[in-house]
Amino acid sequence: MALTATLNPSVFGLGGQGGITSEDNIVFTYKMAASASLSKGDFVTLSDSTNGYVSKVTATSDSCVGVAAVSVDNTYKADGITAGAAGDKFIGVIRQGIVEIDGLVTASTMNAAIFLDSPLYLSHANTLPVVTAGGALTATNTGGIIVGSAIDSVPVPSASALYRMRVFIDRLNDIVN
Repeated sequence: MALTATLNPSVFGLGGQGGITSEDNIVFTYKMAASASLSKGDFVTLSDSTNGYVSKVTATSDSCVGVAAVSVDNTYKADGITAGAAGDKFIGVIRQGIVEIDGLVTASTMNAAIFLDSPLYLSHANTLPVVTAGGALTATNTGGIIVGSAIDSVPVPSASALYRMRVFIDRLNDIVN
């Protein structure tokens, strides 16, 4: 799920709504899976089912290697007709650093408030708001894999919502896992 949230957190852990410094982020470049389409902010995996090519996280048990730094569509080759083959296109994936992602807090199933420095997990499928499995991060342990640590905080809302969050991820050292 691409970064779609429009709501801001209640506390900005970076001291304001300022931009995220990205010069210290560690970004790796990976080949994309056949016919894959990734949007900036998507959580990505190098799965056995795609022979180690990057594809979108679709389950809480997926091994998240990072966050897509840009949007890349490998659905079709340059002709717009022929399906994109594995490795036709490449994508930058932020493996370590501060990223802006969708944070999910619901009034029921994923109801843990997100506090500063909260461990964050991949969300499971949820309908309010519409989020696919692995499409956002939540403070509720839904898959057992800690993906990041919250920099901003969000209380439990009266209605389910997505929040634009800043998160520290480290998928290289696994120090937040």
